[in-house]
Amino acid sequence: MSSKYRKTFKSPSLTRRNQVARNRQSRSYFVYKKRLRLKIYLSIILFFLISCFIIYFLFFSNYSEIKNIKINKITDYKLISEQELNEIIDPLIKKRGLIFSQKHILVFKKDDLKEIMTNDSRIDIFSIEKDWPNTLIIKVAESRPVASLISFANNKNCFLNSQGQVIYISSDVDFTTPNEAKNETLPCFYDKTGINLTDQSYVELLKSVLSLINCDILSQNEIKTDLVNIVEKGGIFEVEVITQEKWRILINSEADFNQQIKNLSLILRQEIKDRNNLKHIDLRFGERIFYKLKEN
Repeated sequence: MSSKYRKTFKSPSLTRRNQVARNRQSRSYFVYKKRLRLKIYLSIILFFLISCFIIYFLFFSNYSEIKNIKINKITDYKLISEQELNEIIDPLIKKRGLIFSQKHILVFKKDDLKEIMTNDSRIDIFSIEKDWPNTLIIKVAESRPVASLISFANNKNCFLNSQGQVIYISSDVDFTTPNEAKNETLPCFYDKTGINLTDQSYVELLKSVLSLINCDILSQNEIKTDLVNIVEKGGIFEVEVITQEKWRILINSEADFNQQIKNLSLILRQEIKDRNNLKHIDLRFGERIFYKLKEN
């Protein structure tokens, strides 16, 4: 059968049915697309509303505002009070950022407080944790005072920690017996220089002197320090260590401190048999060591 003949036998009713089906499909697709767009718009609006609620709840409502500060003293020498800690923390809590206030626990910057406290010579260990929804938990270990310091130029009474840093104390702190150190007599440093107590060279000097008076040879022989006098001559620190046995150790900042400790160990082991007759040991001249006995 020719193509011409086949065309004449096309069914008009079949063509109409196909057209109707196609029209129905196109209307269904249009309705589907419309509903899909509506769902997307509604989802976006719902997400926006939920996000606004969460942001308000976390950063603007009272629920997450810092209301409690729990301070746990791991070691306490009465060097810094809870009131002083709160006075340091409060300005940080009230500090406002670009958008949100730090009074909300999620926004509060722990590192800012850590930096302040770790630079405080009174603090040895400091940690801070956030306890949801509104509490800061702070743990503090105070620096153990290893000596007292009387500075004539600065007119201040202080303690020293093991790093040679000066610990300034308030008037209500017992200068002679700081809490857990009550059972020990702290050596007293008399600073007769006019130097700033925070000067790095001075801090290094104090650290070196502390390492000497706590060195093995002295502790093994139960030699304890009573007083340390510090003067400055021509830019050189002269140090006189007076032991509780009343003999003296003379050192200075010009000679190597490690060498001075070695020399002290050497002479106490090899030369000094009876410290009762000892007047002083002079370690200020490098490898040359001098000592003097009391005159009978």
